[in-house]
Amino acid sequence: MRVNKSLLKAKLAFHDHTQKEIAKKLGISENTFGIKLRTGKFKLDEIHKMIVIIPLTVSDVIEIFFAEQ
Repeated sequence: MRVNKSLLKAKLAFHDHTQKEIAKKLGISENTFGIKLRTGKFKLDEIHKMIVIIPLTVSDVIEIFFAEQ
C-alpha cells in the first residue's frame, strides 16, 4: 500500500499535530512512524486511530491510504 505522505503531513499540520505526537498516540516511536510513513505499512488499527486523532474524513482516508498514485 502506498501512502500519500505529503497529504498526510499536510493534514497533520492543518490540525496542529506533529509526527511525534501522533506516534505517541499510536503507541509507537517517532522513528517507527517515519518508517511506516515511508513504506506505507500502517496497520488498520493505526489508520483507524489516526482517523479519530487527526481527524480524517472518509475522502481523506481514501486519498491518503488507498488511492493509486
